Amino acid sequence: MPREGIAYRIDNDWRERVEVRMREKGMTRAELARLAKCPRSLVTELLNGDRHQTTYLPEMHKALGWDPPQPPLPSKDSGELSYIWDRLDETGREALIAKGRVELDRLLKRGSKDSPKKSN
Repeated sequence: MPREGIAYRIDNDWRERVEVRMREKGMTRAELARLAKCPRSLVTELLNGDRHQTTYLPEMHKALGWDPPQPPLPSKDSGELSYIWDRLDETGREALIAKGRVELDRLLKRGSKDSPKKSN
């Protein structure tokens, strides 16, 4: 089950900066995972580019001796979804979730390169 919290986006620039910082500190991926209290496999997936977001970014930054990350800014679409969500009753929210799941299943079955990844 994915961990609750803000899913921070991970890009190649971040990956490179982390690798440099880990070398500077003589830190292994296993040590970063231990200090960030996250699965080692998550660190591997993030640094290999197999995963593009995580809720563990604040803990990783702390382990690396960096300032905490800024929360991501919502996209126009996510802002619109929040606006809609806030105005729906429980039945409407359930319908929106059901429609979203159908669309997500369609994308995953199609094998789209834009298919979302888990957010740990």
